[in-house]
Amino acid sequence: MITCKTCGVNNAPGVPACLLCGAVIAQPAQTSAQAQAAPVAAQVAASPVNGFSKKLRSGLLRAVTLASWGAGGGLVGDLIFELAPFRLMPLFSDAFAFAAAGGAIAAAITIGQAIYLKRRWFDAGTFLSGGFGLVAGAISGAIANVAYNFLGPNDFTRILAWGLVGLLLGLGLSFRISNLGRLRSVGAGLIGGLMGGALEVIDSHVGGGVLSLLSCSAIGFLIALMIVVGDTLFREAWLEIQYGPRESRTISLGRDPVCIGSLTSACAVYVRGVSPVARKYELVDRRVVITDVDSGRKTRPSFDDAETIGNITVIVRGSK
Repeated sequence: MITCKTCGVNNAPGVPACLLCGAVIAQPAQTSAQAQAAPVAAQVAASPVNGFSKKLRSGLLRAVTLASWGAGGGLVGDLIFELAPFRLMPLFSDAFAFAAAGGAIAAAITIGQAIYLKRRWFDAGTFLSGGFGLVAGAISGAIANVAYNFLGPNDFTRILAWGLVGLLLGLGLSFRISNLGRLRSVGAGLIGGLMGGALEVIDSHVGGGVLSLLSCSAIGFLIALMIVVGDTLFREAWLEIQYGPRESRTISLGRDPVCIGSLTSACAVYVRGVSPVARKYELVDRRVVITDVDSGRKTRPSFDDAETIGNITVIVRGSK
């Protein structure tokens, strides 16, 4: 690492200017051993294994954050069901249980995404996600009730119902979270729901229902985790938003433009004191395109290129 003499922040070797303050960094002379090792290092950096681990590292904090909020949403949904009078009505109990859990999990994941990106979380989007979750859960519960009437209560039907909840939640969240990807979000939500449903069934047989209060938490955790993991592993490019030397966030690039500016209703990343929409990042023909909205100028950066916007540094990342 090379320490910037102006602000004292450590920067990676080869960076021409400090990512925090912009000061020019003097590069040390390269030894003969370093020159011989450089091609090998470049091959290692470009290897598929290294790209895979780079993706995993970039999404770790986001996965933990959203999975934790998903678990909290599942717990809230289960408590709502336990305290509501509908649970005493067999005809509606399953539909209401799935609806309460689905709505709470969807709203919690949306809140977690907003907090992760340092945005205002209490807005119309939270209510939209919660409402979609309620509908998704109610549909799954109704299907489960119909299946129970024809087949009788069984573990397989309950696991499938939770899988349907995860599938529909993944679909709904793909409209709320930028570039989540419809297909992979639906598939990941389905897998998370099935895994959570299987865990609940195992607990009912082996654990005697001891963990019943935590079963919805586990389901919410797994649905959110699988959605984030699916998004992280299959994305081609993303932005790394640095708020300081030791604080950063990532946001995927894809079909939807990612806007950065001071207008919260239009921008995925909020920056105080800049234009309402200062920059627009897009993935066009598998290449990142940056639009300076004020001037209209478009540029095509390389991976690991960085620029400062207000008080943040934006770095374009990719797996190749």
